[in-house]
Amino acid sequence: KERITTLLELVHLDGVTQKAGEYSRGMKQRLGLAQALINDPKVLFLDEPTANLDPEGVREYRELVERLAGEGKTVFVSSHILSEVRAVCRTVGLLAKGRLVAQGTLGEVARALASPDGDAVRIVVETREHLPDIEDPDIIDIERNGNRAIVRAKADIRDRLAAALFTEGAHVREMRVEEPDIEDVFMAVYRR
Repeated sequence: KERITTLLELVHLDGVTQKAGEYSRGMKQRLGLAQALINDPKVLFLDEPTANLDPEGVREYRELVERLAGEGKTVFVSSHILSEVRAVCRTVGLLAKGRLVAQGTLGEVARALASPDGDAVRIVVETREHLPDIEDPDIIDIERNGNRAIVRAKADIRDRLAAALFTEGAHVREMRVEEPDIEDVFMAVYRR
């Protein structure tokens, strides 16, 4: 009974007097989360956990997942809402037609699925002047456009690129890894 009281407080259903059958969808979602936590599981599976929650409920859910992970629990989240996945997940797996087609961090998954050579890193480079020739054994190819280029490389070689450009006297205005848009990558996988 003590755990029930604690969990109802945790999901903000303490003090609610109406019967569970009369709950709104969001309240039922909160009650389901409390039920899932009743036995203090080490692993928790949540299916579309933010469905029917208001913005405050979504924020509270995110805080709860972070808290549970901090307690050493493993929380699996099944969701089509990629913004939620991005907000709470450290590692993701993408299922397509019942098969695991990619797993890792969001960035790793997006790069692996977006790039034909798997782990290629796209680096955006812009200099003040015309971009000099750049050579490095890890460069796959370079798309040039005056003082701007997109370098596809086998690894993140920004430090070496910066040093090479400095040696050539180029003034770097921008240099960053370009992360693929995860939503576009996922949609491309599903369309395949």
